[in-house]
Amino acid sequence: MATLLDFTFFSFLKPFLIFVLVLIILYAILAKTNLFGSAALNGIAAFVVALLFMLVPGVSDLLSIAAPWYVVLMVVIVLILLVFMSVGVGGEAIAGVFQQSWMIWLIVIIVVVGVFGYAASKTLGGEVQGLTQGEEGQDVTTDIGKVLFSPKLLGALFILVVAAQAIRLISGRK
Repeated sequence: MATLLDFTFFSFLKPFLIFVLVLIILYAILAKTNLFGSAALNGIAAFVVALLFMLVPGVSDLLSIAAPWYVVLMVVIVLILLVFMSVGVGGEAIAGVFQQSWMIWLIVIIVVVGVFGYAASKTLGGEVQGLTQGEEGQDVTTDIGKVLFSPKLLGALFILVVAAQAIRLISGRK
């Protein structure tokens, strides 16, 4: 039965919507940074990358899972800014906080990486699990996967990152 919340029609439009989303965002980034020097080259590069995003199944699935969460993140950020502006905080003061405070950017980066990690685990989880399953010595790929995703190695990397951040914060260097 068709309802107002039935979005199955958009599954047919998913490749086109992914193409348009990547094309617009990538062209805006290339135009802002002026990486290739001309608008035509920026457009061609954005078109080719958007075409690749549309045609590669794993990447398009990753983007279709992550994009709604990034929209939710932007809506939450806008609502938080509206709450601050409704109690009298000026736009210049909010912009100043975003320019001076590294903690806000750290939180945003952690959330963005977390959403990307969630989407990657949903789309690529089976392939990564396949890397770590199997007999030792059977395949080089399985051996490399077991080494890279071993709990001891991941735990040691986590401890190293935490220790490096603690040393940076204690020493006062930025």
